[in-house]
Amino acid sequence: MEIAESTGVYIARASIVDAYDLACLRAASLLEMGIMVPAERDAFLPRAHREFVQLLREEHFAAWLLVSG
Repeated sequence: MEIAESTGVYIARASIVDAYDLACLRAASLLEMGIMVPAERDAFLPRAHREFVQLLREEHFAAWLLVSG
């Protein structure tokens, strides 16, 4: 049996496994706005990741991701 992969775009609710990607997106946003300088990114990511994990686990944060594939 052949299984075809979806090539469409869809919206999915973020979960704990998406926390690092959310942290990276937040860092990129802060850099783009000039609120954070590139040298601060490496220190920012672990903390942001932990905070996103906690917020998602406690259901105090909801995010939706546009997914391709």
